[in-house]
Amino acid sequence: TMRQWIAVLVCGTVVSVSVGLSPPPPPAAQCGAWEKGVSLNGHDITFQVVPSAAECCELCGRTVGAAACTGWTWNINGQRCYLKNGVVSNTSEPCISGYTTPGPPLPFPPPSPPPPAPPQSPCAIDPPITSGGSAVDGAATNFGSTAARLAVLPQCPWYNASFGSFAERRDALLSQLTTAEKLSVIDGNSIDRLHLVADGFNEALHGVAWAGRATVFPCPMSMGATWNGSLVNAIGKVVAHEALAKHWGDHSNALGFFAPNINIVRDVRWGRAQETYGEDPTLTGMLGTSYVTGMQNPNSSWPYPAVRNVAKHFAAYNLESNFAGRVTPTQIAQGDGQYRLSYDATVSQADMLQTFLPAFQDLVQDAHLRGVMCAYNSVNGTPLCANELMKVQLRGRMGFDGIVVTDCGAIGFMTSNHKWNHSNGTPYTNVEATAASLAAGTDLNCGSAYQSLPKALDQSLITMPEIDAAASRIIFGLIELGLMSDTETGANDPRRKVDMSVVDSPPHRALAKDAAAQGVILLKNTANTLPLGGVGMHDNVIKKMSIRKTPLKIAVVGPNANRTLTLTSSYSGCKDQAGGSILPTCTFINPLQGIRSAAAASSVFANTVTYAQGVDIDTPDTSGIAAAVTAAQGADVVVVVGGLITCQETGAQCQEAEARDRSTPVNADGTDNPYSTTDIGRDYGIGLPGQQLELLKFLSNSTKAQIVLVIMSGSAVAVPWADESDRVGAIVQHFYSGVLGGEGLADVLFGLTSPNGKLPVMVPVSEAQLPANYLDQAMQASPGRTHRYFTGKPLYQFGFGLGYSTFTYSDVSVSHSMLIAGESALETTMSVSVSVTNNGEYASGNSAEIVMVYATPKIDGIATSEMSIPRQILLGFTKLLISPGATEVAQVKVVARRLQLVGSDGTFELLRGNYTLHVGGRVPSPQVSVVAGGLGPAAPLQAHLIIA
Repeated sequence: TMRQWIAVLVCGTVVSVSVGLSPPPPPAAQCGAWEKGVSLNGHDITFQVVPSAAECCELCGRTVGAAACTGWTWNINGQRCYLKNGVVSNTSEPCISGYTTPGPPLPFPPPSPPPPAPPQSPCAIDPPITSGGSAVDGAATNFGSTAARLAVLPQCPWYNASFGSFAERRDALLSQLTTAEKLSVIDGNSIDRLHLVADGFNEALHGVAWAGRATVFPCPMSMGATWNGSLVNAIGKVVAHEALAKHWGDHSNALGFFAPNINIVRDVRWGRAQETYGEDPTLTGMLGTSYVTGMQNPNSSWPYPAVRNVAKHFAAYNLESNFAGRVTPTQIAQGDGQYRLSYDATVSQADMLQTFLPAFQDLVQDAHLRGVMCAYNSVNGTPLCANELMKVQLRGRMGFDGIVVTDCGAIGFMTSNHKWNHSNGTPYTNVEATAASLAAGTDLNCGSAYQSLPKALDQSLITMPEIDAAASRIIFGLIELGLMSDTETGANDPRRKVDMSVVDSPPHRALAKDAAAQGVILLKNTANTLPLGGVGMHDNVIKKMSIRKTPLKIAVVGPNANRTLTLTSSYSGCKDQAGGSILPTCTFINPLQGIRSAAAASSVFANTVTYAQGVDIDTPDTSGIAAAVTAAQGADVVVVVGGLITCQETGAQCQEAEARDRSTPVNADGTDNPYSTTDIGRDYGIGLPGQQLELLKFLSNSTKAQIVLVIMSGSAVAVPWADESDRVGAIVQHFYSGVLGGEGLADVLFGLTSPNGKLPVMVPVSEAQLPANYLDQAMQASPGRTHRYFTGKPLYQFGFGLGYSTFTYSDVSVSHSMLIAGESALETTMSVSVSVTNNGEYASGNSAEIVMVYATPKIDGIATSEMSIPRQILLGFTKLLISPGATEVAQVKVVARRLQLVGSDGTFELLRGNYTLHVGGRVPSPQVSVVAGGLGPAAPLQAHLIIA
């Protein structure tokens, strides 16, 4: 009988997988490299790490014969080898072409001896409930039968809602488990004897990912640009409702989600910056709290969580490769694109407590976060999943009581990639690494490492209290999510009654469009270039702009204008797999489509919008520029939509993604070498790749049209030439913006709504303003990382963003003028109020202003430069809608713990000193270096706080 094979990328790990469609043939010999793995579509599988497509194909050929491998294809984007029947790859190379070594068949593991008969279940029924084995794989697709779950009789105490509390039901089940069964639960398996189910995990950074149709919201970086906790909370609620509908409806996703990503963008070249809310701990913590609160508690009448969020990646995870920056092709060739799997981050106590951990504390204490993912990297010599930070900081100081699950394959990488050693220099064995992880508080492993827990117990490397603690947390979560309920309770559970009609529904899409519009950031607007045609402006402003009354003509050019996949970002919905095509049941609107629709609906513009791509994202080809110039010569306005694309979802020419950071290849003598022969050596940097800048320059020199530059990306892109050029009238940052991103962008460009997004990351002028050593984790590394430590003048400062109105601040007041240092003061909530007036230049509805509160500390007796004290600290913010000419009072709540700092003696506390509070629409440090036009926010008002 034939077995079928796939190679799967599980969170960065390529593994060869055997899917059991029928019993395996008798093994020819023992093969110790094979281990029992996770489940796929309900089938048991085995796996072995393979580094390449060719080796995957070779395994296939040597196992089932070359002829049986012709149904395989290799997806280079997702690094997956797929069957053509079932899950189909969207790329093309037959696996047989990579098969080179006939060799003898690879044997399967010999069958294990039958286990001893388990004790009789106190609630045995026939048939038992099964979940197809382990579901802890990050992309599980079979979560058991709802009908089977509902068939459980109430004599099962842990299924009986009247038996007692969740904790009492958990303890009753725990008492019935054998030690072997407890270890199996920790390994992510179901226990049929006791009807203990297993649930898996999906991704949901901006919608339910890789599980078919779902509303695709803007990427988290775009959510960060909104600075709007209420909006992000509403998005979380929508994602939860769609997740519930899909789980209890078509069983296409689990109820656990690897989201949000609350890592801090230490360097804007990081490929996964798009998955985060930006570079600031307070912005990240507040928006992450809003998202988790929305997902876990989408309905205030529901007493229990709808889903389980697993925030990632704990902690100090912020790079993919070891060759970002200016590097030679040789350095790139010798570099490691998966350096994250072996990286040992040297992190000071101050940077850990002040920068990398505050967002986790916010989610634990303010959102009752149910899960945390431990990261691939090490910190100060110890891999995170076995690091004492989990006990001391996460479970200790923060009080986290949920589950910890590894990033997929992380425990295996401790020995294979980190080469982790004991203090005496001897290497850790796989069993020892597994034991250390459980002892550190890692409850679930995504992968197979926890299958060695029985060996660890036999060797006295783990204890029963550690086993019970992990199993207890896992079981409590399953009961809490409603996965183990008797028939009556389950049938009445509102979480099971969310209809599939909500998925990608018109109200959900409308929210996605609103989010896309709120995330648009106006970086430059010389002479009121925007809104196009003066739409939404007062008549006197239109006259001042000297707009012609004849219909205006628009041309749209650029590589991202008509590229729909760019909207999806990483971990996207409306797909069945990473790197796949958008499902035909999903309708996206890209920038060109949005602009054409808006122009057709307005009498100010001609009905025809001309389009030419001009150049591609990142190639040396300039042959299309002439057509773009021709399209632009007859236009009054040219909208150039360029930027980057992400690798995980959009493939060739990509710049940023999981397992890829941005870099600039240079020759050995240091001169630029923008087009290397290797894919990974193309010209990334932090500017526009390829010939996009040349396209801009040709348009500026060859046409009289006003130019509007739209940058689509997942992180900062610096175009200082466009900022300085008087031919580029407006610059708009538009992060990957989801299903209706084109409509949201068009609403802002045409004045149907006012731009009010603010940068969640600082934009440097060039890479010269970034620390020379990309791997240096120190926040004070010269010239300083993020707005909190940066000592120069960037192109655009963190929190910067223009609008169609201007605002005036007055009458600032603070509820506390003094705090007494001490632990009891940490949760003190201060209120900062300020009056904000909309100066009324924008008449189409209300305008929004982001009111920010910062502190600049002066610590008693110590110069700030002597410690890792931030130059400025964001304390809080709020978004305020204000009618033209009106004045509103903003109330910003500030929790005192945001002022905690690490003193010279290493304590993390409120340090005595004078703190100047800055209240306004921007940071207190210098705003920008070379903004050529547009009215930036005025300097913030000041107040003062003493910590005694």
